Parts: sequence; C-alpha cells; structure tokens
Amino acid sequence: MRLRRRQDSWSVARDRFVRALFGLFGVLAAGTVLLHVVERTPWAQALYDAILIATTIGASFHPQGSTQYLLVAAVAMTEVALGFYALSTLTGLLVEGDIQQVRGRRRMDRRIAAFRGHLVIAGGGRVGREAATEAARVKGQVVVIERDRQRVEELIDASLLVIPGDATDPDTLKAAGMERARGIICCLPKDAENLYVVLAARELNPAAQITARAEELKSERRLLQAGAHRVVFPSRIGGRRLARLAIQPASYELVDSSWLWQRGLDLMELDVPEHSALAGRSIREVRGDMAFLVVALGRDGDVTVTPSPDMVVAPGDRLVLTGERGELERLLRTSGGEERVDLTEEANGS
Repeated sequence: MRLRRRQDSWSVARDRFVRALFGLFGVLAAGTVLLHVVERTPWAQALYDAILIATTIGASFHPQGSTQYLLVAAVAMTEVALGFYALSTLTGLLVEGDIQQVRGRRRMDRRIAAFRGHLVIAGGGRVGREAATEAARVKGQVVVIERDRQRVEELIDASLLVIPGDATDPDTLKAAGMERARGIICCLPKDAENLYVVLAARELNPAAQITARAEELKSERRLLQAGAHRVVFPSRIGGRRLARLAIQPASYELVDSSWLWQRGLDLMELDVPEHSALAGRSIREVRGDMAFLVVALGRDGDVTVTPSPDMVVAPGDRLVLTGERGELERLLRTSGGEERVDLTEEANGS
C-alpha cells in the first residue's frame, strides 16, 4: 500500500511538471503571436522578444502606450510564475524520488541483512517469477535478483524483495545475502549466464543448494561440474506435465507440491546428520504418534521406497516425508535433522 501511494504521488508530481512545461510553451507562443500582431515585427524577432520578456531580461523595443506595457507585463508575469512552478515541481520530483529510493534501498538492505537460510532467485523473468512466488509462499524468505527495471517494478508490485542488478556479478550476489542463503535457483535465460552464477554462488557459499535452469541438453554436464546440484529443463517439464495431466490428471495433481500445500500437507526431504536424534532409531520409532509417512529413504546413492518400519535410520541418510505440515515442522524441530529444500519440479528427471 505504501509503495502504491509513493507511485501515485510520483505520477501526480510528474503530471504537474508536464503541465507546467506545456503552459510555458503556450504562453511563449501566445506572446510571440501578440507581439507580431501588435508590433508588426517579423516572427523571428517576435519570438526573440517573447523569450527576452519571459526571462525578465527585457525586449528589443521600448513599450509605447498602455497596451504594450500591459502586454509585456502580462507575458513576463505569466512566464515567470509558470517557470517557478515548473522548477519547484521538478525539484520536488527529483528530491522526493531520490529520498524514497534511498530509504527503500536501506530498508531492503536491513531486511536482507537479517535473513538467514533464505533462498536467492537469479533472474526475475517468467520462470524466475514463478519460482520466487512459489518459494515465498512456501518458505517466506526470498530475494530476487533482476536487472530489467520494468521487471523489478513488477516484482515489487507482487510483494517480492528484489535486488536490482546483474546476478552474474559476485557483488550483487553478496548484496542478496548469498553467503548466508540456503540455496539459489538460477533462472537466467542464457545457459552461459547461469553457469557464471553457479560458479560465483559456489565460491561465496560452498554449502548452498544450487539449482540451475538450462535450455540445451549439452549445458547440463557443465552446470553440474560447476557446482549445481540439480539442472532443470523448463521445456521438458512443461511437456511432461501436459502429458501427465492429459493421461492421469487426478494422480498427478495429488503429488503436485502446490496441491498438497494448499490442503495443509507438505513434502519434505530431511538429511540425518551425526548429531540428529533420528540416527539409530527405526522408522516406526521415528514416526511415533506423528501424522506423517516416510515415503523413501536414501542411503549411499540408493533409494528405498516405502522402507520397512523396522529399518534403522543411520547418519547420512535422507528421508522423504509427507504429511501434515505442522507435524513435519515439529519433527524437524525435535530431531536435529536438516531440511533439504528442492522447489524445482521434477528435478531428478532433468
């Protein structure tokens, strides 16, 4: 709401300045015509005299009679008044805009400085905006990096926190808090740009989870070698989704993460470190009386789907859980495990 009010005030001030400029040119044109008619001077000289009168310098002639005196005085007073009005409006427009921009940037910097474990989105285009909107709805703390000014305004209107700048620049990544982020999603349109972002992000935060968008199949190996954990092909995912929705609409919507989230359910990947309270306990003991299911257990590169209740969880395992969001969050708080966030759809199938 505050942003909308600031934009409205900016538009009003801009419109006032434009009207003042039109008024200045209008009076100047009218003065030129009147001087040409009254003094019978050539158009060029009439325009020259009108400009001199408007700037309070004088004129190339000495007024004769009350009509000329009134004409010169009227043109001078009108032009001076409109000139001061335009100047004051322009000054207010520039000063207010600069102040609001500085204040907004400082507020944004303070918010980002307080973030820990947030998600950075490199690129605010169609793919990046969808990723940012979904991540903000699910996890809350999201920072988008976008260099296009129009897109920046659109992202701000969508209540997203935006850093204007080039995501391939390490300084811009630092401004987005990459060193404290839990992960980054590289959504730039060119694979080469995403490669630069992956390299810079990996250098700033070796522990961050990096997911990269790609358009060409040959880019996958390079992105993985640069440090990306997952590489996603939006065109491939879109095609698969269309096919599955056409063939198996009910089952596909059931496993869609946004469908689950809207109904109070969630999917979670939970890493089990050495200090976790889950280590050394069976699946049955992990569940206890909580309302969730252990969908799969990953260990040493292998995945066991629907593991046996008697299977013992070991340090280094990764659990895939589904159930009520509150129960999953309670398990995360009490177990000492580490949640692994992967907001990319069908990441493993890329």
